[in-house]
This record gives sequence, structure tokens and C-alpha cells, in this order.
Amino acid sequence: GRTAYERQDWRAAIDAFKQALALDPGNPEANTFLCLILLHAGHGDDALLAIERALAKDPGYPFALWANGIVLFEAKQDYARAITAWETLMAQNLSAPETERVAQALAEARKRLAAGPAGARPPR
Repeated sequence: GRTAYERQDWRAAIDAFKQALALDPGNPEANTFLCLILLHAGHGDDALLAIERALAKDPGYPFALWANGIVLFEAKQDYARAITAWETLMAQNLSAPETERVAQALAEARKRLAAGPAGARPPR
């Protein structure tokens, strides 16, 4: 499934991850990859359900924490929850490139959260 995902062969990847999930419905890796495929296809709600299954099985799984932040940021524009997911990830022992990538995502989420909803006006 991972190889098909990397080739962007979405059908083969979905089939492989569904086979893994038939054996273990909570499999964190399969649910995380499925989440990212669903997000890529524009199915944010389904992507969120898949990542919630991954995190229910392994709340500290780094790949799932990363993907959770992405879904919350991109599909839901829920910057506060994306920040929480990525801060949890930052507390883990990440490589320097991973730390930089998460730090950049956190900075962008914090910036958008501070900006508030698009078009919102301050109260009078």
C-alpha cells in the first residue's frame, strides 16, 4: 500500500490499505494512509474519521499526529486543534528535518488562528 501511495496509484493503495484494515480495523498506519488519500480526494470528513481510528489505536503515532494536523488544518480550518496535534507531535523525538517541517506548519496554523475567521469584523 505504501509503495502504491508513493506512486500515487490511489486505487491500488486503497485496495491494499482496505485489506490491512480487514485484518485490523484500527491499524494506525493503514488508517493514516487512507486518511491522506481521502483528504487528497476532497473527503475531509471521512479523512477525519480514518485518522481518529488510527489515533484511537495509538494516540502517540507520529505519522497519525502529523496527518491529523493536516486534516484539521486543510479540510476543517480548525487551526486550534491542528496546533494541538502538532504540538503533541513536537514533544516526541523527531529528526531535525521533521522538527523543521512541523515547526513551519505550527507557525502557519498559529498565524491563521491569530488572523481569525476570514471576513470577521471586530465587535463595535
